[in-house]
Amino acid sequence: MAVLGCGARSDPMAISRALFVGADGYVDKNVEPLEFLDALRRAADREMVLAGPPSEWVGTIARGIERRKEVETRLTQRECEVLAVAAEGLTAREIAKRLGVRERTVTTHLGRIYGKLGVGTRVAAIRAASLSGLVAVGAPE
Repeated sequence: MAVLGCGARSDPMAISRALFVGADGYVDKNVEPLEFLDALRRAADREMVLAGPPSEWVGTIARGIERRKEVETRLTQRECEVLAVAAEGLTAREIAKRLGVRERTVTTHLGRIYGKLGVGTRVAAIRAASLSGLVAVGAPE
């Protein structure tokens, strides 16, 4: 089974995220109907598909995937969870409550995250993770 990400006027980072989490390609829903069908056929044939995004985005999309891999492979799953919750703007105490751990555990995770990402603050860590597409900034929708 092939999986295609689909959306309208997506940016390179959104497309990179879709591909990183396992989509076999991306199709902008504003492409011509025949191009859309062709993309579906090509994906069914296990071909990597990018239909709709400008060709100059390909490098940006690839770099986005690489950045995410680089950040994600440095962090443990729990560190990724802590960082994702931190990106919502919560305090260490609030993160601890959400994740069911002690506040000290959260601050320990944050310290390790800073070291692994080569940053000195929570804002810098969230920025690095956001640029890589690993976390979304702000409260969940």
